[in-house]
Amino acid sequence: MCALRRALPPDETFCCQGCQAVYEILNENGLCRYYEINERPGVAQRQAVRKDKFNFLDDERTQQQLLQYRDEKQAHVTFHIPHIHCSSCLWLLENLHRLDPGVLRTEVNFSEKEARIIYDPSQTTLRKIAETLTSIGYEPYISLQDLRARKPAPNRKLIYQLGVAGFVSPISCCCRSRNTSPAKGTWKDR
Repeated sequence: MCALRRALPPDETFCCQGCQAVYEILNENGLCRYYEINERPGVAQRQAVRKDKFNFLDDERTQQQLLQYRDEKQAHVTFHIPHIHCSSCLWLLENLHRLDPGVLRTEVNFSEKEARIIYDPSQTTLRKIAETLTSIGYEPYISLQDLRARKPAPNRKLIYQLGVAGFVSPISCCCRSRNTSPAKGTWKDR
């Protein structure tokens, strides 16, 4: 039990269920050092996770849509997490590797309410990560409809080709107009 837990009165109020759950999770996992850093602790909302809720994340096609990168050592996924709202949320999410050892790193974008999670697919799964997030009060919003509607990445090769053509075209026109002069033949004759 954290020393801080004994210091906090039993009727301690939290700003939200999420902050209370964060406090409980930190306390249970020996992560109360956070409260030494932050004077106004938040609370996370614990939720029971329905066993089959994230089974669709085990499907290979679904994973291909969600993952930005994957090899045998690591995979990268970005989840939209609408319940991110305070520094407690950021701290807990960035320490997700302490709750799931297969998580290598988490980068939280507070303004976008997104968490980019890099994990080892040999140690954990996308489904397990989503279940862990949900159990600590940060259920990811996953919409496969939104993923299907994503715009394809721009064809950079075509952009470079158009750029080169746009740069070279005026130069070749200038050279061509200098080679033929309507008055006295070509400039080479001069």
